[in-house]
Amino acid sequence: SFGLSLLLKTNHWTIAALAALISIASKYIIRINGKHIFNPSALGIVAVLFFTSHAWISPGQWGSGIVILFAVLSLGFIVVTRVQKLDVSLAFLGTFGLLLFARQVIYLGWPLDFFVQSISTDSLLLFSFFMITDPKTTPNHTVARITWSMTVAVIAFYLATFKFMNGAPIWVLIFAQPLVPLLDKLFKAKAFQ
Repeated sequence: SFGLSLLLKTNHWTIAALAALISIASKYIIRINGKHIFNPSALGIVAVLFFTSHAWISPGQWGSGIVILFAVLSLGFIVVTRVQKLDVSLAFLGTFGLLLFARQVIYLGWPLDFFVQSISTDSLLLFSFFMITDPKTTPNHTVARITWSMTVAVIAFYLATFKFMNGAPIWVLIFAQPLVPLLDKLFKAKAFQ
């Protein structure tokens, strides 16, 4: 519910209700080996973005800066350590941030505050700590999780930076999640309980 209410924007309550319906139904309908395939809120968001023209993702509704970065990082670390998925957040955010830093600060020579603003947007931080880390939709094996998260970050960085795609991490996540059952098959590990 937080993913939908914080990331999805629409002027029609019916679109919000449709996103919620798709999110909840997907948890119970689209499953393999006891795990739902898609992050429910990501699927609901992508579905209404794709099928309607009345929804969007707001990349910076709270603004950005050091205070927001610190607050969300603190809360995010608490949540992901509880579900033992800190490796996913660090792999995604570290890769995405490193690529962003290399492009903005090193290659383009922009001031550091441009980078801080880019890496501390609420949609990116919510995605990094509360969406990509869903224990039921990430690979079970640590190496597979880290590789998968880094791949999502690289593709999302490319789409956001060079194709100007709003909400690129969420779109990439939806297309990458069908690979998780295959990774679970190739890299055997105990499933999250």
